[in-house]
Amino acid sequence: MTIDGTKLESLTNREFWEAALTGLETRRVHVALKIAELRQELAGAAPQKSPVPVKKTKRRFSAAARKRMSLSQKRRWRAIKAAAAEAA
Repeated sequence: MTIDGTKLESLTNREFWEAALTGLETRRVHVALKIAELRQELAGAAPQKSPVPVKKTKRRFSAAARKRMSLSQKRRWRAIKAAAAEAA
């Protein structure tokens, strides 16, 4: 086994722990940089919405609106069927 190209057997106990400490300190720096990046993103992010979903009410149409929609749809279908009959 090697650490940075040096055989582990040739290291003394003190050198081994110094190498381990150096590696851990390097990792700590990388982790600190990632934490700083995340904090910066969170500071610029929009506030989170409430975790409880808002219940949406059902959209209801008046009788007159339903009648208009029905007549419009019937008119559209009539036009489609007339165009199909002319093509045939």
